[in-house]
Amino acid sequence: MTTSCFGKSVAGNSLPNIAPGAATHAVAAPAIAGDVLLPGPPYPFYLFERATPPTNIQKSSADLVGAATPHHNLHVVALKSTEDTSALIVIEVSIHARWGKLMIPAERQIIQAFADNPSLGKWLILLTDVDVRGEPDPIPLTAYRWTRDEVEKYKECGIPPAAIDSCTQTFYLVAKMVLVSAKVRGVQQ
Repeated sequence: MTTSCFGKSVAGNSLPNIAPGAATHAVAAPAIAGDVLLPGPPYPFYLFERATPPTNIQKSSADLVGAATPHHNLHVVALKSTEDTSALIVIEVSIHARWGKLMIPAERQIIQAFADNPSLGKWLILLTDVDVRGEPDPIPLTAYRWTRDEVEKYKECGIPPAAIDSCTQTFYLVAKMVLVSAKVRGVQQ
């Protein structure tokens, strides 16, 4: 139990509801939204929310790693995330090939597997990047977060193996998206 700046005691997972001239009463803390703990130095930090909910590599994330067809230039790794959240990073190493040739089909396989299995959680988070070798890499590491309902609506509309159709455009527009970092022409932005 601690004392807030309002002089009232605050305990457990409740927040004081302070209104001028009104009695103080507890309000339930908000539910934890799906989030991911970003890997690597100088991190860690949560990508989507300002809270610091407990994280671990969820079994659902580890299970989804196997949904993507393996390839030596494709890396799919489970990330630490909040409860009820499947989170993966998908990185394609591109050497003189069309960007996304491996990553886009892998993303779709992961999304389809998540949509097909409700036990994989309430949230899907994908961090995606193409590691372009031999030329500038203009596209930063990008994180996407969807609710289960959004993923299931995409499945109902039809998840194409690699094409970008109107269902896919809508699906990526409804995602909460974060650009994690950018290297354009060798300058960190």
